[in-house]
Amino acid sequence: MGLFGNSHSNHTCPSITTGPQYGAEHIIGSFTFHNLTTILCSAFTILTFIISGFSMLLHATHFSNPAEQIKIFRITAIVPAFALVYFLSGAFLSAAIYLEPWAAFYESIALASYFQLLVTFLEPMPERRDAYFDRLEHSSSGGSLPWYHKTWVMVYQYIVFSFLVAVATDITQAAGVYCANGSGLHFAHIWLTVVVSISVTVAVLRLLGFYKRTKTELKPHKPLLKLGAIKAIVFLTFVQSIIFTILRSTGAVKPSARFSYNDINYGVPSILICGEMVLFALFQLYAYSAKPYHADNQFAGKNVQYYGGPLGIKAFVAAMNPVDIVQELVQAVSYIMVRQRTPEYDTVVSLEPLGYGQGGGNSSAPPPSYVPANAAYQGAVAPQREPYPSSMEYGTVDGYTPLPKRLF
Repeated sequence: MGLFGNSHSNHTCPSITTGPQYGAEHIIGSFTFHNLTTILCSAFTILTFIISGFSMLLHATHFSNPAEQIKIFRITAIVPAFALVYFLSGAFLSAAIYLEPWAAFYESIALASYFQLLVTFLEPMPERRDAYFDRLEHSSSGGSLPWYHKTWVMVYQYIVFSFLVAVATDITQAAGVYCANGSGLHFAHIWLTVVVSISVTVAVLRLLGFYKRTKTELKPHKPLLKLGAIKAIVFLTFVQSIIFTILRSTGAVKPSARFSYNDINYGVPSILICGEMVLFALFQLYAYSAKPYHADNQFAGKNVQYYGGPLGIKAFVAAMNPVDIVQELVQAVSYIMVRQRTPEYDTVVSLEPLGYGQGGGNSSAPPPSYVPANAAYQGAVAPQREPYPSSMEYGTVDGYTPLPKRLF
């Protein structure tokens, strides 16, 4: 039943067994199962926020590489975001249907941020990325500029579809046509589930393909470990949602005096996911460690500065600023709308390290220029960069605070 009452369609959503007699019996002492759900979800969520908050604070107070660490903020925030959504779902069972799709929406942002993190690892300078991926055609790792653009689109489509599915879920549930416990094709639930399942599958598979084709260049950054910290969350929540959808649709588990319909279908999953988020918070503390961003761990560390401000406030503000996410979505649309054309350059003459790294190079030299399309290919290969370039390479911390000019 939605906020606007039952649907008057001939296709009626199967009724659920509900009433005050279900789930009212005490499980432990004077606590019902719903009481235990609220307590457990609260405890798990608080613990998750403490662990994830500590991890983020370490990055915020060692904010030496904004271009990478802003993305790490958004990736690691998936854990407290899921914990919060499922705590609220467990505490307010009747609102669970309206809340849970928004966890998938943030999941899409985390996956897009992971993709951007990999891209930044490969080429920190945005204006040189098209040249970098176009040049990969000539390297052993494979890849091409059109492939890079298609990957961008396939990752970002998940943001669009997860948002639309979340909005559609709330609207159809309120209108009484969502029918979470029905499997009929005339209910919105089955179609929205299919759409979001296909969308997340496309995004994850494309990310895995992107890693496979660039794993040689990405090896120093342990990208598979970082992806595992996200993919495991996506996989577990996806599998659990499918299992409970089947149980809910088939009526395999019946309410009883101890367990209500909402306890079974929303309370139990909320406990499981909130508990899992504690483990993922610990895992991300290792997978997305802040140690590489400490000044004493960076090459030419004497020039490294922290730009997070007092207690990393500027870092948190920069991570919460959605402007760059919107710009990346617009970029994805432009890749769809604009027909791919051959760049006006064939390859890069040279991409020597910019004054740092073991490759040396002239720190005062300007960035290498592009060779015209009719020039002979000179066999340029991907630049050998330090695993964690200094933050001095980037233009701003948060879009309004300029960084000092490069000192090397």
